[in-house]
Amino acid sequence: MASKKEKASEKIVPQEELVEIEAESTESQGVLDQVVEEGNEATALDTGFEVSIMALDSKTQIQNIATDLGNAWDKVKATYTSGDSSDSKLKVSNARQTVVTQMTTSEYDNAEVLAKAFRDVEKKIDSTVKPVLKGCCDALETYTKNQHAKKFRDKWNATSTGTNDPTWPANFRELWRLMVNEELIVKVAHVTKASGSWPATMTSDTAIVLDENLEIRFASSAGTSTDEIVATLVLQKADLTTSIQTVTIPVGTTVGTRFTIGSSSTKGITITNVSIATDNGVNGDELQLWVKSAA
Repeated sequence: MASKKEKASEKIVPQEELVEIEAESTESQGVLDQVVEEGNEATALDTGFEVSIMALDSKTQIQNIATDLGNAWDKVKATYTSGDSSDSKLKVSNARQTVVTQMTTSEYDNAEVLAKAFRDVEKKIDSTVKPVLKGCCDALETYTKNQHAKKFRDKWNATSTGTNDPTWPANFRELWRLMVNEELIVKVAHVTKASGSWPATMTSDTAIVLDENLEIRFASSAGTSTDEIVATLVLQKADLTTSIQTVTIPVGTTVGTRFTIGSSSTKGITITNVSIATDNGVNGDELQLWVKSAA
């Protein structure tokens, strides 16, 4: 029968064997990690992840980003402007009202301090919650400048039909306006010659709020202008003041050609009146009012 000492020695694993075991374990783990990593890479490729990165600058992907950020903006606004159960500003106001209406004389001094603190938070909600998505807008601007050496709005300015003309959701345009303090490039209005005459006013397409440099883009069912068009325009600013501007479309102008209204200091939000002689242009000629793109 083996002694207790012999039995104990049988359970002891020599140090060199431990090292070998650890080495084998480490090697096995390394192989396992490699297999898992390769599996993950295959999964990423199978799902088209790499393709998605390469297609980021497509109109469709930019449209998706704008839609998501616009919807996110709606949710942010709802936390402090909705007036319903999800409105955090209203809830803080309700808490303050409880303090004000329920405090007793003996509680007045301390309760007054509490109510003031709640009121301070109410005031801060607009300034702290409202700009929470500014970082996303700034990041889009930075990305586009680094990738294309252009501002975001000038990259997606609808000057090449079908390739760089996303239809911006109203909530995203509002978000961009508030966070970046500029309007995106949109068609504001248009006027089209029909039945031998030009309307005296433009048809509205997309209203803007901020004064911007504006431009006229020529469009025509004929493809090019076959007759000179001289348009006298009443430009209106956000403060409702107006100025008279003139734009001339020469014979032979191709569709999409852009004409700046006034100078770099001439800004406005819309054209209230249009005056074009009936013998200018042909039926189907159209003058489109756009926010001016620098690109």
